[in-house]
Amino acid sequence: MKDEHKTKEQLINELVELRRRSTELEKSETKRKRAEKALQRSEEKYRSLLSNVKLGIFRSTPGPTGRFLEVNPAMEEITGYSRKELFSMNVSDLYMRPEEREAVLEEMAAAVGKATKELNFRKKDGTEIVISDTKVAVRDNTGKILYFDGIIEDITERKRAEKALRESEGKYRSLVESTKDSIYLVDRNCKYLFMNNEHLSRLGLDLQMSQVIGRTYGEFHSPEETEEFAKKIKEVLKAGKSLWYEYRSERDNRYFIRTLSPVKDSKTRMLTAVTVISKDITERKRAEEALKGYSERLEEMVEQRTKEVKDAQEELVRKERLAILGEFSGSISHELRNPLATIDSSAYYLKIRLKDADEKVQKHLDRIKSSVGKSTAIIESLLSLTRMKEPRLERLDLIAVTSEAITTSKVPARVNVIQNFPEQEVLIHADRQQLCVAFKNIVNNAVEAMEGKGTLTVTVRRTTDGQSEVAFADTGLGIAPENLGKIFQPLFSTKPRGVGFGLSIAKVLIEKHHGTIEAKSERGKGATIITQLPL
Repeated sequence: MKDEHKTKEQLINELVELRRRSTELEKSETKRKRAEKALQRSEEKYRSLLSNVKLGIFRSTPGPTGRFLEVNPAMEEITGYSRKELFSMNVSDLYMRPEEREAVLEEMAAAVGKATKELNFRKKDGTEIVISDTKVAVRDNTGKILYFDGIIEDITERKRAEKALRESEGKYRSLVESTKDSIYLVDRNCKYLFMNNEHLSRLGLDLQMSQVIGRTYGEFHSPEETEEFAKKIKEVLKAGKSLWYEYRSERDNRYFIRTLSPVKDSKTRMLTAVTVISKDITERKRAEEALKGYSERLEEMVEQRTKEVKDAQEELVRKERLAILGEFSGSISHELRNPLATIDSSAYYLKIRLKDADEKVQKHLDRIKSSVGKSTAIIESLLSLTRMKEPRLERLDLIAVTSEAITTSKVPARVNVIQNFPEQEVLIHADRQQLCVAFKNIVNNAVEAMEGKGTLTVTVRRTTDGQSEVAFADTGLGIAPENLGKIFQPLFSTKPRGVGFGLSIAKVLIEKHHGTIEAKSERGKGATIITQLPL
């Protein structure tokens, strides 16, 4: 219908439709422009990414040599060639080994999707580099490869680091496995993470390494050892410092020095494990113990030798003193005896003639006779001490000899004598008279120490080392420690009226019977004189 024949309403409707279509076209144009702008921005981002990324991005043709169709700036930086130079050369020119190019083409022909391979490239300056090559083959509908899109990364430094790490690990493992020390790694739960073969053998089980890693320390040690070890692990992880301690294995009774060192996680930097180095020090400990034992024995030997030297010196002094006394007593005994005999006879005569004299005179005459008797006894003691005869040995019962010595001694009534004698005879070879003299001197010395009252306990017994023993224990004041070594010396006495011959004579007589005599005392609790004679 021509426009002139159309009605107004039709014209209006057509105008509305035209306006609607015009609006739709304007909207479509706007969308197109927006899409173009979005595409432009995307292309700019892509170009920026290609330009700024440190990875080499390329597109190349397939074939034995290959040509670059596109490269980003990183390709220039990695290879050392300019963009123009890369477009003018073959891809195969970058390969250090041509056979690698052939292997890549074969792999890409069979690959579905991307493929990654490490290759050796030569830079423009001749430097050899190692790259990681990842590419994908773009194919047509028939499957024919049109081109490769790929990314390369220079991993030369990483490969060098890996090689250095492998060498370091090799050296470390060689060191760890060549040492005689047990080396192992445990986590905070005492679970084994690593151990060397030395420690594996130390466990004493027929197990492979894989059968131990992941198991706990407590599975191979006693509860007590595990508890102690867990405390040490906790202490190291808490303090963040190494510690060492000595440890004795219950399994084989060997000694070790353990050094525990904390280990940090390389990522979190948290302390997560502990390295344990256990050095066997058994031989050193045994040597130390042997040295300690030898040192103690040496000290005992030195002490014993010192005592022997001291005793020998004292014995020498005693013998020298006896020799001097012998010379002295021999030369003056005759000179003293005659005057003493004269005094004694004169006192006797006066006592008879003055029998009617007063009590005071009689008392003084008795004192003269008593003093003469004491002086004579001293002379006799001197002579006995210095001219002691060898004992005439006979088979005797020690109990009978001891009982006789007590009976014939002047024991006051206020001294209680307790006799601890065995029922069976104690037979010895001895001189009865000399042994009686020795025992009587000891009894008299004890009575004097108790000042005439107290208890004297006399014990006769057989010792475990094949000796006979007679012990005289009194309840006197005891002997001062500084005097214990002097009481057997001639002329030594702590008593006001003592001369100091009794125990000296006893010692000489006992030693002539190849016996020993010693004194034991605690101040205020009496003294005990102990004699031992061979059975």
